[in-house]
Amino acid sequence: MNRSHRLLSIYTRFLQREELDKVELSSEFQVSERTIIRDIQEIRNYFYDNEEWIEKKEIYYDYRRYKYLIKNQRELNF
Repeated sequence: MNRSHRLLSIYTRFLQREELDKVELSSEFQVSERTIIRDIQEIRNYFYDNEEWIEKKEIYYDYRRYKYLIKNQRELNF
């Protein structure tokens, strides 16, 4: 699977409010965990730089559950 397809797949899962595990993703896409972390950082940068969103969204890492998830600004304030 190529990088663009992998990025779009991860991005879509975030938009569907899925919680993502880098180990599971690396296994699914047959890439290293570090590659998944870089992909998530690219998506994070896109959210940060993109003005299309009415409400800013942020990718958050839950250290207790070892999962990535997307939160909007309102959820981050609680």
